[in-house]
Amino acid sequence: MSFEKFVKGMMSLSLVTIIGMLLYTGIANDTAEVTTGHYAPEVTAAEVNNTVATEYCMPDYKTYESKDGWTVEYNSEVFEVEEGNDFVGFDYVGDCSGRCMVTVSVLTGMTQEEARDSLVAMWDGKVTTHEGPFSMDEKFAYWVCMESEVGEGLGLYDTAIVVEHNGKTLLFECVEYMGVDEEVDMMVSDELAMIIDSVEFN
Repeated sequence: MSFEKFVKGMMSLSLVTIIGMLLYTGIANDTAEVTTGHYAPEVTAAEVNNTVATEYCMPDYKTYESKDGWTVEYNSEVFEVEEGNDFVGFDYVGDCSGRCMVTVSVLTGMTQEEARDSLVAMWDGKVTTHEGPFSMDEKFAYWVCMESEVGEGLGLYDTAIVVEHNGKTLLFECVEYMGVDEEVDMMVSDELAMIIDSVEFN
């Protein structure tokens, strides 16, 4: 290697070392400013100021309070409330694959066990049952779940939850129809689950 090439190589190495030290010192002291003559910002300040902000509206959640001592939260933009004698229905009116709803009924003259057995007999077929807590109050409940006869992930699904409150047997029922549009089905499932998960007793 010639002396001239050696000197040029050492000068290049020294320059890289000095720049590295300056960058490190600037980062450590938060005072160094590194600029280049070729940088052009992709978004100008004027473009940022002219950007239109997207507004997101929160769903209009409302509270339904029953005379039987329970409350739920529901999205009033996609549910219609239907009331009858010892019956309340939250009917989903948004885009869905079939009729989907949550209903609450008072089963007069029936115990929890009788209500559970009646559902099992009525839904003769693909039925699973279990016992467990229900709602934030962790009330003891019987769960009766009817699986779809069409196939996994399709058709009608029905979940019934039987609880006792204030001397009455209450039936919370979640009815959902699953189709081929997974995005729609997931949205409906979330709204139905939100109602069931929000149940409180007083």
